[in-house]
Amino acid sequence: MNYKFIVRKSRKKILSLKIRKAKNSVLGQLDIMIDSANGVPFNKVVAGNYYRHFEQSIYSISWHGYYQNTKQNKINLPTIHFKDYQDRIHRYRDDVKHIGSINAHEPIAFPLCSLYIPAENSWLDSVKISNYPPSSKRCHYYFKDVNNTMNQRLDIFVTPKNISADTILNSKIGPIYKMADIVLFNTEDGKVEVLKEFQNTIIETYSLDNGHDLIIRTVGEQNSRFSELEGTYSLLLHDPNDVFNRFTNRVYVVLDGDKVVEQGIIKNTL
Repeated sequence: MNYKFIVRKSRKKILSLKIRKAKNSVLGQLDIMIDSANGVPFNKVVAGNYYRHFEQSIYSISWHGYYQNTKQNKINLPTIHFKDYQDRIHRYRDDVKHIGSINAHEPIAFPLCSLYIPAENSWLDSVKISNYPPSSKRCHYYFKDVNNTMNQRLDIFVTPKNISADTILNSKIGPIYKMADIVLFNTEDGKVEVLKEFQNTIIETYSLDNGHDLIIRTVGEQNSRFSELEGTYSLLLHDPNDVFNRFTNRVYVVLDGDKVVEQGIIKNTL
């Protein structure tokens, strides 16, 4: 069965994620297909810490997060393909190889991507209102409708199989999802920038029937390293390398006024 997560604005699809089990994988649980609004390419696609910009009418991205043996007993690394509209087959030469994957032995909600959504709607004029059949044995649908009146960003995280979003959000690393901006997921040194007005951050969770959960975080404009994407219809693919170590083995301090009430090192053992 396929599982599709659909983001809608003004009742029109602006993003879909098709989430499926990785076949014949020696490591890595998921394949994720990402599609733009029907007939509308992303203004920009950026591949995280690689700082590669794709502006050649990208309509579709396939995020392959698994390792596979070839016939020559070699390992194929995970890769991210960027595709144009021609049957969504064309792949650009600078597709991204990576080493990160979604696995139970790294119990984090993996930062997949961020969708930038402009407040205005003129770019959706040519898109028809989305109508979906009922969920069936072939495909199960999940939906999120976004605010129509503000520039916003959706940060999308995926949990390993059978590790719930609530478990992760209530663990030692939970505050990272509630407070840390996306620079953390896209710098080798794991630099932390706190979200502006993080107390207004909206966090929603979706439990998929395949054992994985999604964490969807909605924030307004942040003026972060990727601020050129704000107010545009764009997609940021987060750097998928060494993600677990950016989240864990971090010093933390809890203050009550000027008094330190707790301190330690974040080690995510759930």
